[in-house]
Order: sequence, then C-alpha cells, then structure tokens
Amino acid sequence: MRYRQAVLALVLLASAAIGQTLVDLKTQAKSVDFTGATSTKPFQAGTALPATCTVGQAFFQTNAPAGANLYTCTALNAWTLQTGTAGSSGPAGATGSAGPAGPTGAAGPTGTAGPAGATGSTGPAGHTGATGPAGTVGPAGATGPAGATGPAGVAGSAGPAGPTGATGSAGATGPAGVAGSAGPAGPTGATGSAGATGSAGPAGPTGATGSAGATGPAGVTGSAGPAGPTGATGSAGATGPAGATGPAGASGPTGATGPAGSNGAIAHIQNAGTALPVEGSLNFTSGGCTDDPSNGRTNCNGAGISGLSIDVNGTAQGTQPTLNLISGTGITQVCTNNSGASRVDCTPSLNTAVALTIGTSQAGKPDFCNSTNGTDAYTCSLSAAAALTAYTAGMHLTLNADTGNTGAASLNVDSLGIKNIKQPDGVTDPTTGQIVAGRPITLYFDGTVWRLPENAGVGTCDNLHSVSGSGNCISTPSILGSVALTSQTASLGSANLVPTAAAGMYWVVTIAQTTTAATAGSGCTLAVTIGYTDSAGATTSNSVNGLSLAALGRSQSGLPLMVASGSITYSTTRTAGTCSGDQYALNIVAERLQ
Repeated sequence: MRYRQAVLALVLLASAAIGQTLVDLKTQAKSVDFTGATSTKPFQAGTALPATCTVGQAFFQTNAPAGANLYTCTALNAWTLQTGTAGSSGPAGATGSAGPAGPTGAAGPTGTAGPAGATGSTGPAGHTGATGPAGTVGPAGATGPAGATGPAGVAGSAGPAGPTGATGSAGATGPAGVAGSAGPAGPTGATGSAGATGSAGPAGPTGATGSAGATGPAGVTGSAGPAGPTGATGSAGATGPAGATGPAGASGPTGATGPAGSNGAIAHIQNAGTALPVEGSLNFTSGGCTDDPSNGRTNCNGAGISGLSIDVNGTAQGTQPTLNLISGTGITQVCTNNSGASRVDCTPSLNTAVALTIGTSQAGKPDFCNSTNGTDAYTCSLSAAAALTAYTAGMHLTLNADTGNTGAASLNVDSLGIKNIKQPDGVTDPTTGQIVAGRPITLYFDGTVWRLPENAGVGTCDNLHSVSGSGNCISTPSILGSVALTSQTASLGSANLVPTAAAGMYWVVTIAQTTTAATAGSGCTLAVTIGYTDSAGATTSNSVNGLSLAALGRSQSGLPLMVASGSITYSTTRTAGTCSGDQYALNIVAERLQ
C-alpha cells in the first residue's frame, strides 16, 4: 500500500512539473519591471557569434575586450559590433588657482652599485733600484712595534754543501711520474759482415719485351761506287725571270748624214701657181692667205690675214681679223703694243671698286656706317670703293652714331632711302638711349626695316639686369620688397615679401647669419623658404638657405623666379635640436628684372 502511494506521489509531481506554463514576454507581458530581479540577462551570451541571426537580435561575446562585447544583427545573418561615437567636447572649465607647493619628498634610496669594471691589464714591472750604502750602526733603541714585513730581499748565492748526513730510512714509494718524451735516436751502428750467399732460386718467367732502344749514330759513309750510265736529257725548265738591265754603254760615234727625206705635208710655196723655194721662215708683209684643200694648197691674195679663230674652253667663238679684250665686272684690262717684240702685251687685274680685297675687309669698309649728322635720323656712306646700290634683305652693317636716340630712329645709307630702326621684333620702336653715342651696334635689314640685335640695351645695362623680350634693358634695379630682421630666436611663419607681384621675372637675394652661437646643446639649424606662384600657375616653394646655429656663420643665395601672379612670401624654420641661447639675423631683397 505504501509502495503504491509513493509511486502515485511521484507521478503527480512529474505531472505538475510538465504542466508548468511558459510565458512569452513579447505578447503576454506589459510594462515589465525587472528592477527587483536578482539579475537579468537580456542577450544571448557566448564566446563565438552564432552563424545565423535575424535583424534586431543581440549577442554578448564574453571573451571579447571590455567595450567590444555587444553585437547586433543589422541584416540577415550579419552581426555588427556596437560602438558609441565620441560626444562633442564640453566647454573648457576655468583654470583653478595654483595650489600650495607640496612638501619636498624624501630622498629616494640609493641605487645599487653598478658592476665593477673589467680589471685593466697589469703594467710592466718597474726596474729594481740600486742598493744604497749601508749606514753606520747606531745604538740599539728600545724595541718598537713590529713593522710591516718588507719585501723579500734578493736571494743570496748558495753556500757550500754540508757533509752528507746519514741515510734515513726509505720513505714510502711515491706515485709513478709522467713518462718523459722519447730521446733522440742514437747513431746507426756499423754494418755487419755480409752473410753467406744462398743457393740460386728457380728461374722466373720471361719478362715482357722492353721498348726499342734509341737509334745509334750513323755509320761511316762508304766509298762511292762506279758512275752509272748517263740518263736521257730532261725537258727544258721554265725560263727564269729577266735579269736586271745592265748600265748603258758609251755613245757610239755620230753616223754620216743620211740622204734628204721626201717633202712633208707642205711640199712647196707657190706664187700664182709657180713654185717658190722653201725656206726656214714664211713672212707675209701684206696680203692674205686662204686654205685651198681641193688643190692641196694655201692661196694668199694680198688682202691681209682673213681671220683668227677664237675658242673659249675648247668651244669656237668665231673667226675675225681682230681680237678685242673688254673689261668685265671686277676685272680690268691694260694692253700695250710691244713693237720691239712684235706683239701686244695685255695684263688683266682685279677691279677693287667692285671686288672685295683682304685689306678692305679687315678695315671694315664694306659694312661700317659712321653717322655724324647729330640726330637720330642717322645717315652714312659706306667706306668701300663703291657706294651701296640697293638695300638687300639679310644684309648687316655696323652703325656708329654720334648721337644717342630719343625714341624712334631711322637710317639712310648712301642716299638709298630712309628705313626705320626697330626692336628685334621688327615692330616696336627702340627705347630712348638704346642706341648710344660712340658705341657701335650691329643692324640687320629684314627687307623693310633695320632691326636691333637681341642683346641691344641701354648704356648702363649690366649682366645682372638682363634684356627683356622687347629689347628693353632695366638699367636701375626695381626693389619691390625687402626684410631686415635681427635677434631672432624662433621659426618665422609665412609673411609677404612682395604683397602683390605682377607677372614677370624676379631676383630674390637672401642672407641668413648666426649672430649668437648656441650656448649649449647641438643640432640646431635654420632654413629659409621663398614661396610664389610660378608661370604655370602652381604654388611653389624653394628652400634657399641652410645655416648651422651652433656656431657663428653666414649663408647666402640668389634665386631667379618667373612669377605668374599673387605674392612672394618668406618663412624660416628653426630646428632646435638640443640647442639654447642661439640668435640669427635675416636680410631679404626682391628685385623685379622685367
């Protein structure tokens, strides 16, 4: 009975447990208050994020660092770590008054001693001093306290050996000593007498044949045998080269005169068909002769020489009784009748009024134009042998004026006509003073006007103030900005050197100088930077000076700039290192060149 009751009770308890109701807080609760709960865990927790999640689900990762534990599901199966954003900074609180100085703290404990340094090597022993002479023995004083033991004296020489004492009893045998090294080998003993010869052994096998010995010397030549019969004659060998020509023999005597030969091409000279004797010369005092090849003769009719054939470079020019020499351009002819030599002598020569000679060229006569009219409407006549006949495009000449120009100018050479003088562009008039009295200048004629050379400038122009694009040269520097600072101890921020710089070329000179060297530390330097907008419109900066502030010194530089617009600025950068107490001075000048 009791057993049944117990079983029934267990069944009832199990039924009660199974029948407990589960509450869905999402749908069945309202205004849930957990403030009285012992603990609450509203999120899933664990060491690894679940593989799946739905939007709005939260998870607390227990093994993550504090502040990086909470994750929420922001998209299907996508966890996002929740981190707060920094709030805006609150206003700074008022600075409190300084509190009283605290008491000086007790001195800290003494640090442990560092390890001892390595022992230095032992120095060499000093020389033993010589022994001083022995002093006289004084009276014995009272016995003083025992002094420190002095250094051991030099050992005395060994005294004579005492008599040998009685032999003591043998002591116990000590351990065997280490074996000594082997002594040197003794000399070889004398060779013993030879033993009796043994009986011969059996013969060994025959050895291999040795290599052939060297050939012996040739034997003595035997006596010649009797001569054999003469062989048949061989064919003739090839002809050898001709020998050198021997010296010429002496001339033989002149032979007898041979008989007269037959007549040549001109067999006879005839007069009206009658043959005349043939002499060594033929002289015509008057009359003329013509060739008559059909009759094989020359006919002279008494009318003078009919003509002279003239060729030039092998080409026939004509046949006339008279040759006339006419002077051409640059060439003159002077002819004289040389009756004594029965000839006319003609001498050609160079016409220096037209042709240029070395002397004329070296004197500058063909292109030297010297204007002396006192105005900038310059005129001149070339000093060559012939006046200029026409202006030619591309011609050059050197103008030496007695008066500088005052603006527009012109030049008239050999009265050929007035031509204006222009800048190298061929359009712009020269500036006042660009042509200087007494200073020769080269002009180029372009076919319309005379042009000044590219480097034309006013009389006071120097290498620093170069030529502008139009040919103008700035003779007086145009200083547009300058800085002079002393006793500087820190970096300087960017400041205007030229507040509004017009487009053009500038020259900036900077000098930085250490006026007081650093009193302590090292590694302090100064750099100067120039900033501007370049011709491409880009903001550009150039570091132009590097100066050590650890010692007195100076650094200087010149910087050419092509500025488009804006301002030219300067700044300095002081790298302190560990320095203190240093000061520097700064001087900068900006000049516009064009």
